[in-house]
Amino acid sequence: MTLSHTDIPDAPPPDVLLAVDAAWERAARFAAAGLDLDVSVGRVGGRLRGRLLRDDGVAVVLSARQVLAIACGDAMPPPPPRQVARPMRAG
Repeated sequence: MTLSHTDIPDAPPPDVLLAVDAAWERAARFAAAGLDLDVSVGRVGGRLRGRLLRDDGVAVVLSARQVLAIACGDAMPPPPPRQVARPMRAG
């Protein structure tokens, strides 16, 4: 099946727009609380990594499961016992 530019709708479907709005609201709540979610995907292997950055310079390392829970609006699972908050390095 070949797609052409006429097959692409002028606007996303309503369910996609609702999901984008919900994600925006979650991001706004984090920003209002002085938090920033930093997510990256490794070039080799595609490993998902995340950090929750606080205004005071502390970064909490997140598992892929925790990053996805935050992104989906689920309650964030508790960190494993080995996970600790640590100050961010400059640079």
